Formats: sequence, structure tokens, C-alpha cells
Amino acid sequence: MKRFMIITLLCAMLMVGCIDIDSILRGKKDDEPVVDINDSIIDPSNDTIDLNDTISTNDTEPIIVEPVIDGPVVDPVVDPVVDDNDTNVDNSWQGAELFSEHIYFTVNEDAPLEVYFLNVGYGSSAIIHKGEFTMVVDSGDIVGSGENIVNKLNSLNVDDIEVLVSTNPQTKRLAGASHILDSYLVEQYWDNGIEIDSQSYVELEDKLNSKGMNAVEPEAGNILYANGLKIIIYGPYPERFGSLHNLNMDSMVFSVSDGNFTVLFTSDLESQALTHILSDNANEIPATIVEVPRNGKSSVSSTGGNSRPLITKLLDVSNPDALIISVGSNDDGAPSDLLIRSIDTQYKDYYRTDLHGTIQVIYSQGNYEINPSSG
Repeated sequence: MKRFMIITLLCAMLMVGCIDIDSILRGKKDDEPVVDINDSIIDPSNDTIDLNDTISTNDTEPIIVEPVIDGPVVDPVVDPVVDDNDTNVDNSWQGAELFSEHIYFTVNEDAPLEVYFLNVGYGSSAIIHKGEFTMVVDSGDIVGSGENIVNKLNSLNVDDIEVLVSTNPQTKRLAGASHILDSYLVEQYWDNGIEIDSQSYVELEDKLNSKGMNAVEPEAGNILYANGLKIIIYGPYPERFGSLHNLNMDSMVFSVSDGNFTVLFTSDLESQALTHILSDNANEIPATIVEVPRNGKSSVSSTGGNSRPLITKLLDVSNPDALIISVGSNDDGAPSDLLIRSIDTQYKDYYRTDLHGTIQVIYSQGNYEINPSSG
């Protein structure tokens, strides 16, 4: 195609008398100028042609002359070639179908990082907001959760959502997602790929289908760089551990880091998944702030025949400064007395959405603060 276009261009130039065949055969003399096809500009000092220039005639549409490229052509969006140490690669968000191990998005990367743990009843929802990047993690379980989340997004002057996440398909994680999709342009929707037959899940699937959206399914090892943030996916694993009888096992677990400040989102993390995560990460999941798994329900981790609360093991390997418990009125005894005692034993600060309302965590220039009841 490129050769045909070049031949067509040469023929056109011959027809209008701008060049003759002899000059082509004998080669251009050093003192011959480049002549514009319309003879409107003669620049004897310039003897090069920019192959990306558009050449026009009065009678034809513009002809783009493209350079011939040796070797394979790499699409920088579909198959990006990136430097792991360079987060300033692209200034536009890549579409949902293009999720890969590395996606870059850099606008206002020096803006403060704000994380809001919302009071949405006995469920979870968090907003991650940094400059032009916004990510919503889970969408609560109560009637009106979606509306409450949208109201908070509006107060932050969010114009679109880059990522909406349902960390597992249980209602307490996704009840408000459909309302969010109706209220905002959402670039990507993430879930863990497990389908169930609940009303809330089916309604969400119908909503995604009506908008022509396909769910992206990040897995352990995926990494996303977004606007100065590094997002590491710890779970689920490709082989999946759970089943429809235990939807917690394959919950999406990930961290969001801005420099040395890290928030760990644990969803409904269970012991078996935690064991695999620790094995693959040298028994370390560093975090400054940890969202307590399972909305504070008691969970036990067994190692070498010894059982202890899962939260104790998690605190050992992450050593956070503070914990967030997303919880509301429930019949499950959450947060459990065992969990609270375990947290107190390690002298960790913790905040509860049922007692403190929406909790804001803001990080900027090496310092962070936690603000309960931030609206």
C-alpha cells in the first residue's frame, strides 16, 4: 500500500511538470531545491522531505506519505513497550478491553491522594481519588448505597470514573454498582470472574451488557500504574480456590501505593488465599492502612496445627499504622470481639464506619492524616 501511494505521488508530480524522469534517474544535484507541488514555496536551503507531511493539490484530497518501517510494527496501546521505572508514559486512560499487566495514566500525579471509606451499612465501599483519577471499590449492600456513593463523587467534582470494582459477587459488594453506572461514565469495570444467580448480580450483568461493557478480571501479579499510583493485584489466583459455596475465597485483594504510603484492600480475604499471597510475596504485604477483611467477622488462620485469628497474621505481615472496619448493623456479630481484642493486643488504631461515619484518609508530600466523620 505504501509503495502504491509513493508511485501515485511520483506520477502526479511528473504530470504537473514539477520533476522530470531524468532528474530521478541521474539523482538530485546538490544545488537543486525542493519544489512544492504547487510551486508556492521554494526553499533552496531545505533538501529534505518530512515523510509525515501532508502534500495537497488543488484537484485531489490530501495524500499522506508514510515512511516504510523495517521490522515489526508494535501498536503502543494494544501491545505497549514500557519501562517499569517510568510512570510518565501516556496521558490517556486505556479502554477496558486493553487491560494488561501495565497500564499508564498520568494527569496531575502530584495531586494529593484521597481515600474515602464510606458508611454504606453492612457492606463496603471506598473511593480512591487522585487528581483526574478516580476508582470506586465496591458499592455497599443497602438500598440507596449507589445514591450515597454518587453524592460523594459529586462533592469531589468527579467527572468520570476510571475503574469501578466489585471485589466479589456478593450483594454487600455490588448493590450500588448499577446506579453508579447510570450516573457516571465508567471506563473499566473489574470483578473476579465468578458468576452467581443473585438478583443484584443479574441486574448488574444486564446493566453492563446494555452499555456494551465487558468485565476486566485482574489476577495475582497484575500491576497498574495510574497517575502516580501503583496498584498491585494480590488475588484472585488464576486457578481459583473457592466455589459457589464460598465466594470469599477468590475475593479481589490489592494495594494502592503513593510513594511509601500504601492502603491495602482485603475484601473477604480468607486464610487459604492469604497463605498463597504470602508465599508469593516473601511473607510481606507492606501497608500503612489496612481495610479489615470480611467487614470485621471473625476468621481463623491455621499454620502448623496452630490456629489464631486471621487478622493477627495479617497484621504481622503488613504492620500497618491503622485499620478501617467497614461495618453496619448486622446479625453476624461483626466486628467480632476476637477481632477487636486481636487489634488491641497489637496496639493498632482502628476506625469503624458504623461509629465514625465516612472516614477520609488523605496523603500528600510524605504525610497523611485520617479524618473520621468526613461526610
